[in-house]
Amino acid sequence: MRGQSRAASGRGWLCPLIGCAVPLILALCLDPRPALAERGARRDQLTAMLRNSDFRVRTQAAFSLGRVGDRGAVPQLIATLDDRHPAVRAAAAVALGRIGDGRALEALRGHRDSSEAVRSQVRRAISLIEEGQGDRAGPPTVSWAKARHYVELGDLGN
Repeated sequence: MRGQSRAASGRGWLCPLIGCAVPLILALCLDPRPALAERGARRDQLTAMLRNSDFRVRTQAAFSLGRVGDRGAVPQLIATLDDRHPAVRAAAAVALGRIGDGRALEALRGHRDSSEAVRSQVRRAISLIEEGQGDRAGPPTVSWAKARHYVELGDLGN
Protein backbone atom coordinates (compact mmCIF):
# COMPACT_ATOMS: atom_id res chain seq x y z
CA MET A 1 0.00 0.00 0.00
CA ARG A 2 2.96 2.27 0.44
CA GLY A 3 3.25 3.20 -3.22
CA GLN A 4 -0.50 3.63 -3.91
CA SER A 5 -1.87 6.91 -5.16
CA ARG A 6 -4.60 8.74 -3.26
CA ALA A 7 -7.18 7.75 -5.87
CA ALA A 8 -6.27 4.10 -5.57
CA SER A 9 -6.43 4.19 -1.77
CA GLY A 10 -9.97 5.64 -1.78
CA ARG A 11 -9.08 9.17 -0.68
CA GLY A 12 -9.29 10.78 -4.12
CA TRP A 13 -12.76 12.14 -3.43
CA LEU A 14 -11.54 14.29 -0.53
CA CYS A 15 -9.87 17.11 -2.55
CA PRO A 16 -12.88 17.83 -4.82
CA LEU A 17 -15.18 17.77 -1.81
CA ILE A 18 -13.02 20.30 0.03
CA GLY A 19 -12.86 22.40 -3.13
CA CYS A 20 -16.67 22.61 -3.20
CA ALA A 21 -17.18 22.97 0.54
CA VAL A 22 -14.77 25.84 1.16
CA PRO A 23 -16.64 28.41 -0.98
CA LEU A 24 -19.93 27.36 0.61
CA ILE A 25 -18.53 27.71 4.12
CA LEU A 26 -17.04 31.11 3.28
CA ALA A 27 -20.35 32.29 1.82
CA LEU A 28 -22.16 31.28 5.00
CA CYS A 29 -19.56 32.92 7.24
CA LEU A 30 -19.49 36.15 5.23
CA ASP A 31 -23.27 36.56 5.06
CA PRO A 32 -24.06 40.28 5.66
CA ARG A 33 -27.21 39.60 7.69
CA PRO A 34 -25.36 38.83 10.95
CA ALA A 35 -23.43 42.08 10.52
CA LEU A 36 -26.71 44.00 10.32
CA ALA A 37 -28.00 42.27 13.44
CA GLU A 38 -24.75 43.04 15.23
CA ARG A 39 -24.99 46.69 14.20
CA GLY A 40 -28.54 46.87 15.58
CA ALA A 41 -27.42 45.31 18.86
CA ARG A 42 -24.54 47.79 19.07
CA ARG A 43 -26.98 50.67 18.40
CA ASP A 44 -29.27 49.43 21.18
CA GLN A 45 -26.37 49.17 23.62
CA LEU A 46 -25.11 52.65 22.77
CA THR A 47 -28.54 54.29 22.92
CA ALA A 48 -28.98 52.81 26.39
CA MET A 49 -25.66 54.46 27.33
CA LEU A 50 -27.09 57.85 26.32
CA ARG A 51 -29.06 57.68 29.61
CA ASN A 52 -25.99 57.05 31.79
CA SER A 53 -25.47 59.41 34.74
CA ASP A 54 -21.87 60.22 33.68
CA PHE A 55 -21.70 62.83 30.91
CA ARG A 56 -18.45 61.30 29.61
CA VAL A 57 -20.20 57.99 28.95
CA ARG A 58 -23.08 59.80 27.22
CA THR A 59 -20.60 61.79 25.10
CA GLN A 60 -18.72 58.70 23.97
CA ALA A 61 -21.97 56.87 23.27
CA ALA A 62 -23.11 59.70 21.00
CA PHE A 63 -19.75 59.79 19.16
CA SER A 64 -19.86 56.02 18.74
CA LEU A 65 -23.41 56.10 17.39
CA GLY A 66 -22.14 58.47 14.73
CA ARG A 67 -19.32 56.08 13.94
CA VAL A 68 -21.71 53.12 13.67
CA GLY A 69 -23.83 55.18 11.28
CA ASP A 70 -27.11 53.42 11.98
CA ARG A 71 -30.04 55.63 10.98
CA GLY A 72 -32.15 53.93 13.65
CA ALA A 73 -30.29 55.98 16.27
CA VAL A 74 -31.41 59.34 14.84
CA PRO A 75 -34.46 59.83 17.14
CA GLN A 76 -32.37 59.15 20.26
CA LEU A 77 -29.62 61.49 19.06
CA ILE A 78 -32.17 64.23 18.36
CA ALA A 79 -33.44 63.84 21.93
CA THR A 80 -29.83 64.01 23.16
CA LEU A 81 -29.50 67.52 21.69
CA ASP A 82 -31.35 68.60 24.87
CA ASP A 83 -28.89 66.94 27.28
CA ARG A 84 -27.85 69.02 30.27
CA HIS A 85 -24.12 68.84 29.38
CA PRO A 86 -22.74 70.76 26.36
CA ALA A 87 -20.20 68.05 25.46
CA VAL A 88 -23.01 65.53 25.05
CA ARG A 89 -25.06 67.96 22.95
CA ALA A 90 -22.05 68.66 20.70
CA ALA A 91 -21.35 64.92 20.33
CA ALA A 92 -24.99 64.33 19.37
CA ALA A 93 -24.73 67.02 16.68
CA VAL A 94 -21.49 65.48 15.36
CA ALA A 95 -23.15 62.05 15.24
CA LEU A 96 -26.20 63.39 13.41
CA GLY A 97 -23.94 65.04 10.84
CA ARG A 98 -21.97 61.84 10.31
CA ILE A 99 -25.11 59.75 9.90
CA GLY A 100 -26.48 62.28 7.44
CA ASP A 101 -30.18 61.53 7.84
CA GLY A 102 -32.45 64.35 6.67
CA ARG A 103 -34.89 63.65 9.51
CA ALA A 104 -32.48 65.49 11.83
CA LEU A 105 -32.52 68.76 9.85
CA GLU A 106 -35.64 70.23 11.47
CA ALA A 107 -34.36 69.54 14.99
CA LEU A 108 -30.88 70.86 14.18
CA ARG A 109 -32.21 74.03 12.54
CA GLY A 110 -34.51 74.70 15.49
CA HIS A 111 -31.84 74.01 18.11
CA ARG A 112 -30.74 77.04 20.14
CA ASP A 113 -27.83 76.52 22.47
CA SER A 114 -25.92 78.66 24.94
CA SER A 115 -22.61 76.99 24.04
CA GLU A 116 -20.71 78.24 20.99
CA ALA A 117 -19.06 74.81 20.61
CA VAL A 118 -22.47 73.16 20.35
CA ARG A 119 -23.77 75.80 17.93
CA SER A 120 -20.67 75.25 15.77
CA GLN A 121 -21.22 71.49 15.62
CA VAL A 122 -24.92 72.00 14.87
CA ARG A 123 -24.04 74.29 11.93
CA ARG A 124 -21.52 71.74 10.66
CA ALA A 125 -24.04 68.89 10.97
CA ILE A 126 -26.64 70.89 9.03
CA SER A 127 -24.18 71.59 6.23
CA LEU A 128 -23.06 67.94 6.06
CA ILE A 129 -26.64 66.72 5.82
CA GLU A 130 -27.62 69.35 3.26
CA GLU A 131 -24.58 68.52 1.12
CA GLY A 132 -25.47 64.85 1.35
CA GLN A 133 -22.06 63.89 2.71
CA GLY A 134 -23.22 62.12 5.86
CA ASP A 135 -20.94 59.28 6.90
CA ARG A 136 -18.53 60.08 4.06
CA ALA A 137 -17.60 63.21 5.99
CA GLY A 138 -15.00 61.45 8.10
CA PRO A 139 -14.03 62.44 11.61
CA PRO A 140 -15.08 65.85 12.86
CA THR A 141 -12.75 68.77 12.30
CA VAL A 142 -11.30 70.09 15.51
CA SER A 143 -9.80 73.51 16.13
CA TRP A 144 -6.82 72.32 18.16
CA ALA A 145 -6.09 75.86 19.37
CA LYS A 146 -9.44 75.89 21.25
CA ALA A 147 -9.78 72.20 22.11
CA ARG A 148 -9.48 71.05 25.67
CA HIS A 149 -10.49 67.40 25.28
CA TYR A 150 -11.41 65.22 22.35
CA VAL A 151 -11.73 61.48 22.61
CA GLU A 152 -13.44 59.15 20.17
CA LEU A 153 -13.88 55.44 20.68
CA GLY A 154 -13.16 52.92 17.98
CA ASP A 155 -15.33 49.88 17.44
CA LEU A 156 -16.73 48.41 20.63
CA GLY A 157 -16.27 44.78 21.51
CA ASN A 158 -16.43 42.45 24.44
